Amino acid sequence: FTEKCSVSFQDIDNGRPHFMQLLSRLSSTVDPGSITTMEISSTFQYEPPSWATSLAPFTQTRTLYIENMPRSLLLLSLIAPDKDESPEGSFVFPKLRFLWLSELDLRATEESTLDRFSFGRIFSSRLKRGTRVEHLRIGKLRIDKTLAESVVLPRLRCEDVE
Repeated sequence: FTEKCSVSFQDIDNGRPHFMQLLSRLSSTVDPGSITTMEISSTFQYEPPSWATSLAPFTQTRTLYIENMPRSLLLLSLIAPDKDESPEGSFVFPKLRFLWLSELDLRATEESTLDRFSFGRIFSSRLKRGTRVEHLRIGKLRIDKTLAESVVLPRLRCEDVE
């Protein structure tokens, strides 16, 4: 069977957002190890360790959809640690195979810790751990113009269909 839980908090006036508290309490109601698909959206920028702690129980999640979080630090929590750092193999979403981002902004800014290199580390680190992301879908990608001209556009090519 399929069940869906959708919770939305808007215009909370008292303190910090509640998303992390909700995730941590969810495990008392539902077995997080049984959830294979997650959709996450938040306008608050939680730090990667907060994401990692809150998402760690979701060990069977294979599909992750991140909506309207173009510079989310959640992505940094998906970087798998080296085997030397975490030999027992615990890291966020170890079974993740499909990562779907509604939008991604990799343009260089002074305050951004998410860039094209850290984004690439998500995939290379998981590959080293033997758990690669097989499918990546990005709805809208924003990158620097020079990167687009020197790297992305030359790799795109148009072939005639006969």
